[in-house]
Amino acid sequence: MEVARILPGATRTKEMYEEDLARVNENPYDGNRKTQTGIAGDCVLHSSCNFRLYNNWVLDILHDLFEGIVEYTLKLVLNQFIIVRKLCTIEDLNRRIHSFVYGLTDVRNKPSSNFTSDALKNVANHTLKQKGAQVWCLLRFFPFLFNHQLDRGDEYMELVLQLVRIVGIVVAPKIPRSILPYLTDLIEDHLHLFRQLFPNMPFINKHHHLTHMPECIRQTGSLVRVWTMRFEAANAILNRHGKVMCNFQNAPKTLVRVGQFQQMEAWGQCSFGQDRIACSQGSNVEVRSLSCAENLKEKGFKDSDKIFSTERISVKGTIYKVSMYVCVEASRTRDSNLPLFGKIEEIVVIQQTSVFFMVSLFEPICYDPDFHAYPILRSSRSNQQKLLEVKELADFKPLSVWKSPDAPDRIFLSFHHYVC
Repeated sequence: MEVARILPGATRTKEMYEEDLARVNENPYDGNRKTQTGIAGDCVLHSSCNFRLYNNWVLDILHDLFEGIVEYTLKLVLNQFIIVRKLCTIEDLNRRIHSFVYGLTDVRNKPSSNFTSDALKNVANHTLKQKGAQVWCLLRFFPFLFNHQLDRGDEYMELVLQLVRIVGIVVAPKIPRSILPYLTDLIEDHLHLFRQLFPNMPFINKHHHLTHMPECIRQTGSLVRVWTMRFEAANAILNRHGKVMCNFQNAPKTLVRVGQFQQMEAWGQCSFGQDRIACSQGSNVEVRSLSCAENLKEKGFKDSDKIFSTERISVKGTIYKVSMYVCVEASRTRDSNLPLFGKIEEIVVIQQTSVFFMVSLFEPICYDPDFHAYPILRSSRSNQQKLLEVKELADFKPLSVWKSPDAPDRIFLSFHHYVC
């Protein structure tokens, strides 16, 4: 399949769909007609609900990207690095993945160090035997595994970095329309480079889905709002119980009851509300004992007032901890266009509903395209501090703090997605 054939052409309309469906129905056993039209038969949902296939603008990025294109691409690049160019042995690769310091933000999704030479040689099988969240994590820190052994501008690493930038935009919860033309060009460049580097490897149907993602985002908004990752997470607890339960006569009944109890517990704890704050440890301390005392006085507090202070808190399911980095401003100035970061020094809760962070402000040295991250000197110290509420953050997600073997004097702050 050539690049031109998978790039989006005319959008399928109702008339085009019915015409192609009529061609297939003339001879349902003709496989060529199904291949030419892309239709095997009428959609079963057309007769049962108002859904229409030709009006659908939703794609599942979990299966299209993390269990499809990303897995496929990473396996081919790993085959090139490990099997062909022998940058390191398969044991070294597993050791690097296992010993990499992921940080609290990503440690739950760290990839399994179970790669084998036979699996990497079998490029016809596109899978890496990792979960979707693990593949996403592997993609983001992939440059930290090999960049110290590669020359700048290595084409195979550039292919991966293009995919990192594409995924960063697609999974963002907020996507400005102005960036969609850039996303379209980025996808086209990625496909052309893929064909150049792997001329004998076929494109898969999910590559075609990728070309339609900018238009799907334009029509329906961020695709991360409709991906199946949430359903996968909800089913995870049932999968775990299914492996250990001892009901061999009516397993679905047991799993349904487990799911009901889980939902009842969530409702009982009101964990579905708008302001979900959970904290298992902390204490009430006097304002004067906090480093943010002056900032709290500006809000009307006195030195002798008591306020709740903690080192770890969960806000709407996101965990924040002292010493974590967060994004305070997405763009510091128009000239540099660099974000402003903050290191959490203190966490205080006011009136049990408002969470405030006392942060030390840090400006990155630059944006490093070879890592798709922002380096900060480890020896730098910030004298500027700021008290801000969690909802004032430029992005709710705490940042991953990663290190590269060839830059021991720096730490790299990596976004999970595009931040505007």
